[in-house]
Amino acid sequence: MLALVSCKFCRGLDGSALSLGAAADLFRQRLDEQINLMHPLVRLAALIGWAEIHRSFAVRFLSDRGRPALPPRLVGGLLYLQHAFDASDAAW
Repeated sequence: MLALVSCKFCRGLDGSALSLGAAADLFRQRLDEQINLMHPLVRLAALIGWAEIHRSFAVRFLSDRGRPALPPRLVGGLLYLQHAFDASDAAW
């Protein structure tokens, strides 16, 4: 369980004490600050209709036992990268 921070500078917008996890996130860099948003793969990901892909494929890839199925976006993205960069499973 995370402890509450009692520092006077570590308060939420409503004045309540932040949890240690929330205070640590204040110093963590956001993902959009870490990656190049103009990279072709990032721009391509913004153009793909991921919601439609999820709606279409999520119902076909259900896991009733064992480990939960992987998200369709992850599988679709990996298949695209494998095709675009001519990579095979054996190469990994």
